[in-house]
Amino acid sequence: MRLRQHLTTERAHYAADAWDIEIHTDSFGWVECCGVHDRGNYDLTRHQEFSKEKLQVKVDKKPIVPEVLEIAFGIERPLFCLIDNSFRPKSENRDTDWLQFPSEVAPIQVAVFPLMGKPELLEPAQEIFNVVMDSGFVAQFDAGGSIGRRYRRQDEVGTPFCVTVDYTTIEDGTVTVRDRDSMKQVRVHRDRLIEDLRSLVRGTIQFEALQ
Repeated sequence: MRLRQHLTTERAHYAADAWDIEIHTDSFGWVECCGVHDRGNYDLTRHQEFSKEKLQVKVDKKPIVPEVLEIAFGIERPLFCLIDNSFRPKSENRDTDWLQFPSEVAPIQVAVFPLMGKPELLEPAQEIFNVVMDSGFVAQFDAGGSIGRRYRRQDEVGTPFCVTVDYTTIEDGTVTVRDRDSMKQVRVHRDRLIEDLRSLVRGTIQFEALQ
């Protein structure tokens, strides 16, 4: 990201100063995402002129026409920049395009799966999902299709971490945590799962530190 000041030849005639907040994209280079314009007192002075109404305030007993700072900002361009810079095409290691969102801004932070749709796995998986949701994560529960397809679905939408509940979970309380970027997996006890996920999403630890 950068702040870029407009040249005097770029500014509108009423602007005392103007800056853009820009984000560099892979596809189109620098893209303006927010415009900050110092319009001075042009707006209210002109309105005052044509309406014949005084639009002044007193500052230190002196009449002053207020100035306007115009900030033009929307969600579409920053979202486009985020998606554009996170897009990764399919490769030898992956058979589908995927999104490498930074974990702290990923639309889905954690996905929870039962290894199979058996009742003995669905119940603990749902319990863990509820704990993950109650802990403040944006999470998704998915029990449809093979585990490989579910991993790919989450890669496509940019989910950084997947938690899989299997029969070992029933035996010793551990679950498998999968990292989207490296596709590596590590077993973590469910008692420390929330703490580890929170550290991973915040970026205070690297996935390799769990191993």
